[in-house]
Amino acid sequence: MGLLFNPRAATAGGSRSFFLPQIEAAAPAFALALEMVPVHTVGDMGQAVAVFAREPDSALLVLPDVFTVAHRASIIELAARHRLAPGAPPCSLVHMYANYSS
Repeated sequence: MGLLFNPRAATAGGSRSFFLPQIEAAAPAFALALEMVPVHTVGDMGQAVAVFAREPDSALLVLPDVFTVAHRASIIELAARHRLAPGAPPCSLVHMYANYSS
């Protein structure tokens, strides 16, 4: 499972530092291998997702912050193009899937 996040937000005590310990602790129980997918720009996002999507049975978990929320349409489009299931922690999941299904 790829964990897409903005490192700038992560270093400022953002969503990565809040969600990552819980995700890392739960991953083994679900037999998930986590791969960090740090992105600084929309261009980085396209490249990073394309590389990550080459792995079989890939899924993408998006950590919410200002960057990922602002670019959620691009994230959803990339996930759809590469046939990845987009996901996010509950606080932003509704918004992600509302856009994905429209």
